[in-house]
Amino acid sequence: MAIKINNTTVIDDSRQFIPATISAGSTTGSSGQVLQSTGTGVTWGSPSAGGGGSGTFDTGITTSVYVSVSSGIATGIGTTAAQITASQIFRNGDVFIGPGIAYSFPSTAGRRYVIESIHITNKSENNLYLSGRHDFNGGVNVPITNRVIIPYQGSLELLEQPRVANPSDILRLQALTGITTSSLGHDGGLDAFITISSKTDTNLVGIGTTVRTTDQEIFTSVSYPSVIQSISLANYNMNIDADITVSVFRGGTVGGISTTGIRIGYLAYNLTVPKNSIVEICQKPKQLLAGDSILVTTTPANSVGIVLAGKYIV
Repeated sequence: MAIKINNTTVIDDSRQFIPATISAGSTTGSSGQVLQSTGTGVTWGSPSAGGGGSGTFDTGITTSVYVSVSSGIATGIGTTAAQITASQIFRNGDVFIGPGIAYSFPSTAGRRYVIESIHITNKSENNLYLSGRHDFNGGVNVPITNRVIIPYQGSLELLEQPRVANPSDILRLQALTGITTSSLGHDGGLDAFITISSKTDTNLVGIGTTVRTTDQEIFTSVSYPSVIQSISLANYNMNIDADITVSVFRGGTVGGISTTGIRIGYLAYNLTVPKNSIVEICQKPKQLLAGDSILVTTTPANSVGIVLAGKYIV
């Protein structure tokens, strides 16, 4: 059938239309590949990996780890019951000592690991506490939770945004029972289900530290812009709330950003992070230009662990 307007054929389904073959470099590519710009042309390649999962039906997940959270390594030291108990309380009260290994990331060079989820379930008959650390390869051990309560018959998703781990990083978790600072380690009461995506993308950034000084440099987007997916704050002070300020600086010299750069604004200003709590700053991703930096200060010092996840836009 043909349709004509003013005696001109505009539709004619009697003709045969042969679909064009899309190609790059005289090839049709392989199954699952997509066309990507090289700046001067196009080429076939695998779909790009983002800074984290899509959050919905993410088929890029590669690893699921089940962990029965232990009482940690805070075993007693002493000869009498009183000495052993006192030692256990002291060691369990220290997030830099107590938590035991939940998962060690492979040491494969060139890999990054996106932690999509850390899901905790309390299967005991009592309320329990969860403490944990992310030990970054290179010796920086950062609290990610300190005595966050997991209610009886309750569950908790620890991550609001995905995080990035590096080769040889270690996640440590510990379950505790009791009352506040007198609580002791508890075996088998908490289940952790850790979901991970393995990436061959060294532009992913996973870093962390404890906040010790005023306007402490956390991350500088060196040479390239970057997108910040997560800035997570964990108060590990056992006794008081902490106030934290997260600033974006532009320009300046690394190591002296606070005096040589310009503060262009705040992502958080004197934000109170209650004891036994975690706060995620980035509900949505944030972009940094090349040379922009994240600086953080907290009152009191040595009370907050900060973990940042992002990706360079190269």
